[in-house]
Amino acid sequence: HLALKVLNETSCTLDSDLAKQLESYRTMKKGNSAPDISFVDATYLNGVKQNKFSRLSDLAAPYILVVFGASWCPKCMEELPKLTQNYVKWRNLGVEVVYVSLDAEPASFEQAVKTYPFFAYCDYQQWKSRVVKDYYVFGTPTMYLLNKEQKIILRPNSVKQMEAWVDWYLVKGNAMP
Repeated sequence: HLALKVLNETSCTLDSDLAKQLESYRTMKKGNSAPDISFVDATYLNGVKQNKFSRLSDLAAPYILVVFGASWCPKCMEELPKLTQNYVKWRNLGVEVVYVSLDAEPASFEQAVKTYPFFAYCDYQQWKSRVVKDYYVFGTPTMYLLNKEQKIILRPNSVKQMEAWVDWYLVKGNAMP
């Protein structure tokens, strides 16, 4: 998409937004290490504050799906119920889910996550959030599947793609490349 965008321009000047998008593909590509996330305040589980861990690296799961979204994002509100439906199966197969919200209001965030069975976090800084910048999030929902060493193994574009990965590698036991 970005290559076509640049090729169709009459001049090839990279503005800061395009440069940041290109940097995101370089920095957050499959095989690279994802930044650790520091949870400044408590995370939530089923709408209840938890202080079980303070960093992403504290999670002991073999795989962690980090999902960026927001209550005001229509696509997120489509995808998150699907994520909720798959969560128990995935957790039993070694995939933990951490939802990072870009909400600005505590009430909106807490209302949205009260039924999520997975961990949820929000610092209420929206696009200015350190974790959003560290993960080069430019749209919601954005997902990263990490292994226990926090290496990026997949950037699923939907819950359906994540579900296919789980079925192929974890249920059927195919070897990962």
